[in-house]
Amino acid sequence: MLPGGVPAPEDFEIERVTDEEGLSAWEDALGQGFGEGPREAVWVAELYRRMGLGDDVPWRHYLGRHGGEPVATSTLFLGAGVAGIYFVSTIEEARRRGIGVATTLAPLREARQMGYPVYRRLGFEEYCRIGLYEWRPSDKLA
Repeated sequence: MLPGGVPAPEDFEIERVTDEEGLSAWEDALGQGFGEGPREAVWVAELYRRMGLGDDVPWRHYLGRHGGEPVATSTLFLGAGVAGIYFVSTIEEARRRGIGVATTLAPLREARQMGYPVYRRLGFEEYCRIGLYEWRPSDKLA
């Protein structure tokens, strides 16, 4: 069973990203709170734009808003009978308030409602590592 009643600010909401406006806000929040910053967020969001945002694709994106402002992200992947959580991020100014936990639990709850098995406790363990390759053209090739 997933924990309930995780405290988060009263004016915090989580929405599923289903359109370009939501994906742009998701991209902005991801760029402020995760990895390489805006550079990584731009190419990740473009990839998701090309795949689509409907129920017919295995990737689902969630955006946390605090006071209406985008502050947190998460992504759910559904495939081969398992659910994976990716791109969990919270912008620095919104950390340590339960926002990251809430934004992680939202897709897990959706996956459970859809029949995907979810851990009884949130004792995530490393299952595998995924390599990421990024091509950077050199000036010598131009």
